[in-house]
Amino acid sequence: FAPRILLERMAGHAEVGIFTYVFTPTVVISTFATGVLMPYITKMTEYWDARDYKKLRNAFFAPFGMILLIGVCGVGFSYLLGRWMLTLLYDAIVGEHTSLLVIAVVASTLLSLSACCNNILIVVRRMKALTYLNAAGLLLTMAACYWLIPPYGMYGAGYAMVLGVTLELLVTAPLIASILQQA
Repeated sequence: FAPRILLERMAGHAEVGIFTYVFTPTVVISTFATGVLMPYITKMTEYWDARDYKKLRNAFFAPFGMILLIGVCGVGFSYLLGRWMLTLLYDAIVGEHTSLLVIAVVASTLLSLSACCNNILIVVRRMKALTYLNAAGLLLTMAACYWLIPPYGMYGAGYAMVLGVTLELLVTAPLIASILQQA
C-alpha cells in the first residue's frame, strides 16, 4: 500500500494513524468485491473457452455493476453517517475526517473495479497487458503521492490512490471494450 508508506515517510506517524483508521472501514468494499468476483472468474473462463461471448459479457458486467452500486452507496453512507461511524469506531479526532472517508470509499471502489478488469484480462490470457497496466497504475500512484502529499498530507495520499487507479482504469477500458466487443 504505497500511499501509506510514502505518507509515513513524508508526513509522519500521526497522519498515517488517522489515514489508516479512516481507510480501514473500506475493507468491507474490497471484501465484498473479492467474494463477488471469485465465482465469476470460473464462469468467465468457462464462457471464454466455450466461445459463449454473450454470457462472458454478462459475467463481466454483473460484478462490475454490483461493485459500482456498492461504491455509490458507500459514498452516500460516508457523507451521511461517516462522522458518526468514525467517531463511534475511534474518536472525535478521527471523526472529523469524513471527507477522507469519502475519498477512501472512492479509492476502494475503484480498486475493486480494477480487480474486476484484471479478472477478465486473466481469463482472456492477456497477462503482459495486465502486468504493464498494474505497473503503470502503481507508478502513477507513487508519482502522484510525491506530488500531492506535501501540500495535502493524508488527503493527498488518498487523492493519489484515486488518481492512479482512475488513470489505470481509463487506459484499461478501451482494451476491455475491444475484448468484449470482439468476443
